[in-house]
Amino acid sequence: MIVNRIHQYERRIACRNCGNLTPITGKYCIHCGMRLLPFKFTHAIGVPIAALLMSLGILLIAVLLVLPSYFVYALFARYEIPSKQVFLVMLSLMAGSELAMILAIYFYFDNWHVLKAWMKIVPADPKNAVKHTFFGATGGAICSVMVSIVSRYLDIGVAELTFSPLDATIITISMLAIGLSEEMVFRGFLQQALTLRLGFLKAVMISSAIFALVHLEPYTMPIIFVIGLLIGTLYEKSNRTLAGPITFHTVYNSIQILLPLILC
Repeated sequence: MIVNRIHQYERRIACRNCGNLTPITGKYCIHCGMRLLPFKFTHAIGVPIAALLMSLGILLIAVLLVLPSYFVYALFARYEIPSKQVFLVMLSLMAGSELAMILAIYFYFDNWHVLKAWMKIVPADPKNAVKHTFFGATGGAICSVMVSIVSRYLDIGVAELTFSPLDATIITISMLAIGLSEEMVFRGFLQQALTLRLGFLKAVMISSAIFALVHLEPYTMPIIFVIGLLIGTLYEKSNRTLAGPITFHTVYNSIQILLPLILC
């Protein structure tokens, strides 16, 4: 009788891998045996931190390997390296290193199928996929234009450089890689795990605060925190799918770089 009462009042969630209800406090689904999102707060925070450290480590190694060779080549070729090229190289290295954060999420689940089930990107309904992507693109564009105008007025942001269409394509692809990896970590994993334990409001506040802190730019942290709240709300309203948040993030970052150059 005691066992039955415990199971009666135990909180359960639908496993995104098999769809069956399983205890929320368990590490594995009692039906399919696959890993669940962490219920413990320390575990929910620990995996994103590990992902960030992995990304920073790979970025450091890449910079130490690539940039010295780049500058040595320029020295022997006797030409001056444009600041634009340095910016694009660093941006590409950063985008590549951030994709490594997805590996940290994979190491947690240890199964690509389970990872894709929990970090669902595109909704099953095509109409919802289009709707979420539209809201993400529109929200990202509006917010980015507003922030770019304010940044230009305050004389902060990206240095004045001239980019070709090819450069703009490289920037957009890099921003897509950054948006994909950061949204999987901060919304798909962190916010979703915290929501299971704390509820949506506390989860979106904590995940947005951490999202702002890891950007390490004091004057932009308040803005990034608000952006995190908006993306986190979009994620929750999108039935916890990532198409909208990734589009928002990509469009926002791309416009942040390209719009000030157009306004110059």
